[in-house]
Amino acid sequence: MDTKMILEELNKRSFSPELKKVFLTFSSNADRIEFVKDHYGFTNFIYLPELSKDHTDSDEYFLSLECTEKEEEETAVLYFEIKDIESNLDLFFQESSERLYIHIDFNESKMMQEEVFRAYNDLIKEPSKSLDQALSSYRSFPDWYPNQTSRSVLEREDLIEQMDLLDQRMHEKFIPTILPLIESSVAKGDHEQFKVLTRRLINFHNTQ
Repeated sequence: MDTKMILEELNKRSFSPELKKVFLTFSSNADRIEFVKDHYGFTNFIYLPELSKDHTDSDEYFLSLECTEKEEEETAVLYFEIKDIESNLDLFFQESSERLYIHIDFNESKMMQEEVFRAYNDLIKEPSKSLDQALSSYRSFPDWYPNQTSRSVLEREDLIEQMDLLDQRMHEKFIPTILPLIESSVAKGDHEQFKVLTRRLINFHNTQ
């Protein structure tokens, strides 16, 4: 299915009304966007969740773009306010030739709290498994949505070493630190803390 047809299908779905201009920008730059099932390892991407309730992931969308300030330690800048997203998307398409990767989080692909925890437990049990592989076994997507993960894109672009490095960092540093905190929040019945920690796990790579 081509990009414009995918956008037509997305118009039938329920997203924040604030994103109307963002989707129009996508239509105007259809040759510069690519839909993926996750954003792990990307710098230039936008995360757009379908409106839903009672899932670990919130309905919070955000845009990530490569940091142009060379003196900054971070590789990407995150934008959460809709006005910032709209203006920086326009600049991105006007001033660069890079592609923007779009991660749509559908209702059927969102993960319940228990599934998030099991996915990251899988990473502990199988160190050879990558993050996207662990998450994919618990997620589903519409038949018309491209069967494309960040790993397949990076392999195509010969950038797979970038993802492998992120996987290594996660296994060695981040997961051993945060999983005990998640287990503690479950034991205490602290649902809010659990949500915060599991979202931090999913979005870990954004700060790398």
